[in-house]
Amino acid sequence: MRKFFAYTAVVLFGLTVFLPKIAFAQFDYCLLSEKRYDIHIFGASYNLDEDRSKLAAGLDQLYKGFEIGDDIRWIVHSINGTKTFQKCVPGCPDKGMLGNLVDSSCSEQIAKRDKVQFNNAYAKSFKTAISQAGQPYDVILDIKSISEFYQGRDIEEVEAYAFHTTIPYGSTSQDANSFDAPFVRAIQGNKLSTLEVPNIQFVNANRSEHVEAFWKDLGLDGHKSGVVVEFNHLVLD
Repeated sequence: MRKFFAYTAVVLFGLTVFLPKIAFAQFDYCLLSEKRYDIHIFGASYNLDEDRSKLAAGLDQLYKGFEIGDDIRWIVHSINGTKTFQKCVPGCPDKGMLGNLVDSSCSEQIAKRDKVQFNNAYAKSFKTAISQAGQPYDVILDIKSISEFYQGRDIEEVEAYAFHTTIPYGSTSQDANSFDAPFVRAIQGNKLSTLEVPNIQFVNANRSEHVEAFWKDLGLDGHKSGVVVEFNHLVLD
């Protein structure tokens, strides 16, 4: 009996010493999901308050669909290039109390801390984008930058989203004349027929009458040098 109690004490002591070390080991949240998201944000195009509200709403709706382990890559585009951030959504699988005792590699405490850091990073991407509002940009080059991003990258198994108003720089959605100069710049400075957009959804883009007309006019009435791109629009509000 003494040997039994002595043995039990040794086991309990071992658990006390080693379990905390296991519990606080870094856990790879990416193992919990195979779902991947790409979120492209073009903050400079968000000059209007109504568009900024749509940006916030769209990012929020996407966030609500994230699940533990989802691989999230958000790409902030600016005139200085792109900055890419990538994190898997933190969290521990629900295995019950016994399962957590048996496999303590995922610490709920650490996962909560990591989730706060994830949330902060995600929110910061929005703030960074908004801080660029009003800076010069080229809407054609912005669209091209998406295609360039996926050169050599696999997009087939990724849910890809773009946040861009699709309004050319210097235009306002309510003034048809404000699109004249951007139209001339677009047809003079770009090979529009080579413009391509990968399988990506444009979230809450500005689809006012004059914006739609701008892109239609860039088709140059079906001329071979015109734009042949059609945007895949998605409304999230």
